Amino acid sequence: YMYARGYGVEKDLKSAFEWYRQAADGGNIKAQLTVGLMHARGEGTDRDDIQAVDWYRKAAERNYAKAQYNLAYMYSRGKGVPKDYKQAAEWYKKAAEQGYTQAQYNLGLIYLSGKWGLQDYSEALEWLLKAAATEYHKAQYHLGKIYAAGLGVPVDHDEALRWFRLAAQQGFAPAQYHLGRYFIEGIAVEKDRAVAYNWFHKAAKGGYIPAQYTLGVMYVKGIGIEKNIIKGYSWMYAAVSASDRSYIKEAMKKVELHMSPADLKAAIGTGERLSLKYGN
Repeated sequence: YMYARGYGVEKDLKSAFEWYRQAADGGNIKAQLTVGLMHARGEGTDRDDIQAVDWYRKAAERNYAKAQYNLAYMYSRGKGVPKDYKQAAEWYKKAAEQGYTQAQYNLGLIYLSGKWGLQDYSEALEWLLKAAATEYHKAQYHLGKIYAAGLGVPVDHDEALRWFRLAAQQGFAPAQYHLGRYFIEGIAVEKDRAVAYNWFHKAAKGGYIPAQYTLGVMYVKGIGIEKNIIKGYSWMYAAVSASDRSYIKEAMKKVELHMSPADLKAAIGTGERLSLKYGN
């Protein structure tokens, strides 16, 4: 550890790996996980996903949640082992049952999306609630989407709003955007365009493309903020720079009809700066 961090000695990942390997050979499960990580990253040793999997498995089979999570990830990506979604789900569940938040979240998404043929909204809700209980913002956000869409539960916009707000307050841009939509449309709250603008602006600065586009529209039309076509076009430009979405391009063409060549040039310059600063 001291060699890996450079505490009291010159940082030396090769020496760190050798010491971790000795501890791992002696059965230290944290060292086994670390040796696996170093193989996966090629730190202090050759990059070798097969070796990474072997070391993750040693610790995972001794019920070490972090190793179980990493092993699940390797199965899900087919790194060091043939891709096997069933094995991935099983190892995520083992880690999740021990309270490992990221595993709970991933397992919730697996059941929510059904992308591995395991769709089960009840299981998704259970695991995402567990992850959200640790204040994990992504789990809170997806709970908001579940209640907003009524996925396995009755549509409940009050509950959706609560979860979106919790995630938004932690700075998660997609949740900030959804919260903005609730305020601009007056869903479960009194309609407030100024508050909506503030949430869209936060999300746009977080690099969230739908928020950047929506913010652009608000400036162009003067919704919740003083009308400013140059600023509006600039935010649309930033959004399309990161996404190349056709509907944004079409909107920009319509805005251009109301801009002078000088204004368009200024807006593009500002848009380029916004894209560099707030792009994905």
